[in-house]
Amino acid sequence: MHFFSTHVNAQTTFSAQYDVLYSNTSFDIPIKIEEKQKGYLYKKNNSVLSYVKKLSGATTTTTTPDKINPTTSIRNITFNDSIPEANFINLDSFYYRAHTPIQRTSFCMYFQLDYYKWEITTDTAIILNQVCQKAYVRSGNSKEVYATAWFNPNISLSGMDIMGLRDSPGLIMKLEAPQLHTTWIMTEFKINPPVSDAQMTLKELSGFCRPIRKLSPEQLKANQKRMDVVNQIEF
Repeated sequence: MHFFSTHVNAQTTFSAQYDVLYSNTSFDIPIKIEEKQKGYLYKKNNSVLSYVKKLSGATTTTTTPDKINPTTSIRNITFNDSIPEANFINLDSFYYRAHTPIQRTSFCMYFQLDYYKWEITTDTAIILNQVCQKAYVRSGNSKEVYATAWFNPNISLSGMDIMGLRDSPGLIMKLEAPQLHTTWIMTEFKINPPVSDAQMTLKELSGFCRPIRKLSPEQLKANQKRMDVVNQIEF
């Protein structure tokens, strides 16, 4: 096993790849759809881009019940786009933009830190020869678990990570998000690889976007104070 600690700060680049599985993507009836795709994460300066890319020739496994109520509406997520999901986070402006299979168009907002609550457990798992801790993630004041993550406490991306998740106590190497019917498993990562501006840009996240949420002066001050603390942590 490899043990090391690093704070991937604004001057450090980072990249990772994942196996991504979408499953149970019908919300109304018990139709099971499974499709394996490839996930990517790139960090440059104080920005993180993560996205899913449809694999060429990927097969979709669909299982349906014997009988379906004809009055039931079927709203399956489709994977026709080559990049069905993408998330961008910037910690300089606290700006977030996303493109998902559920949303017809991309959306954007300015976010407040400490939105996601992380309940760290004593359970561990070995992923890519790294000891990862298990945590339950909740959003806002919700008591419902939004996702289950296995994170590497020895590597930090300043709290940014895949799928737009923030406030992470370490690098997420496996994520199960049942509400989004998605599982991410990291297959490789690199610290300080060359990351170009082109790698940080996607057409799915380009164009005009009116933020659905803005920050108050108090929220902005709280964010900046939180970042000052994060940047002082020694890993």
